[in-house]
Amino acid sequence: MVAWCCRWLGTPVVPRIGRAIPAVVHVGPKGSGAAGDREYRWPNAVPCLVRSTKVIDPVDGLVEKLPARLCMPLEVYERKGVLHFVSRGYYFDLGRWWQKSTLKLWLPQFLSPGTTHVEHKDEGDGWFRFTMAVTHSLVGQMFYQTGRFRAASTDEREP
Repeated sequence: MVAWCCRWLGTPVVPRIGRAIPAVVHVGPKGSGAAGDREYRWPNAVPCLVRSTKVIDPVDGLVEKLPARLCMPLEVYERKGVLHFVSRGYYFDLGRWWQKSTLKLWLPQFLSPGTTHVEHKDEGDGWFRFTMAVTHSLVGQMFYQTGRFRAASTDEREP
């Protein structure tokens, strides 16, 4: 249900479920941040593209910017060789206010999707595991995804 509703926000999570779904992940610079585009390719369906950009905000630190100007400040830490990104709330970036700072419309906890927790674990030889869970304090787990990926060599990457 959350993924379906998120289509109005530009698909920040995949709107389908499945196992062993092929995916292509592109990571690279975008403006003053780092873009991470994930394209999921279900059989007999149009590919689904999920986009986000991580930027450094002078007030909130590392922030993941999602479609529709939805932003998620992140706590980042490493534990036992796993890199963790945990959301610290959500807000809509409404733009600059008098050229001084960004006007932010913070979502109350009960209206937010919940806490997003992403783990990135290096598995060696170019392989890594990406796991994302979104858990709402009232409803429980809203979204879960895990997958094993390999960094593509230059000739394997698509244009």
